[in-house]
Amino acid sequence: MADTNLVRLHTHSQVSGRLSYDAETGVLTWRDNPAWTIQQRAKYLGKPAGYRSHGYVIVMVDGKNYRAHQLAWLLSFGAWPEGSLDHINCNRADNRLVNIRQATPSQNGHNRCAPRNNTSGMKGASFSKSNKAWQAQIGFRGVKTHLGFFETPEDAHQAYCRAAERMHGVFARTS
Repeated sequence: MADTNLVRLHTHSQVSGRLSYDAETGVLTWRDNPAWTIQQRAKYLGKPAGYRSHGYVIVMVDGKNYRAHQLAWLLSFGAWPEGSLDHINCNRADNRLVNIRQATPSQNGHNRCAPRNNTSGMKGASFSKSNKAWQAQIGFRGVKTHLGFFETPEDAHQAYCRAAERMHGVFARTS
């Protein structure tokens, strides 16, 4: 999902005053907040921030929800990301800095994992009932390209993998 239309109300200074970020674990933790009561300090101070929603970790800062990977980027680089961020391993809750990179919405889409309803178990390979063969296809710049018919899903998947590496580069995901 693209992050480009999220409102970014807080500055690096404001967020770093509320949260600390461990780039190796990807965990955001609460810093002391002068507005907190004694009970809130006991409950939140030094504890991991956020809750899970649709796979993402969401953190509320002063009544505004942010995705944790955006806050991690802000805290690491001092500025909000330009456009979207991509989780390299497709795990939306893995906010380690090595797993987050800037990407266009199209590049982010290339890095999608195989859909849950994939019947072959291999990305890019599907069975064509009309041709009684396995077919390979790939999407690029809004156009779906047919890569051929094959005897096995493995062969169709290999055709997809070669095309993905050529067309999608470092954003190619073949599984």
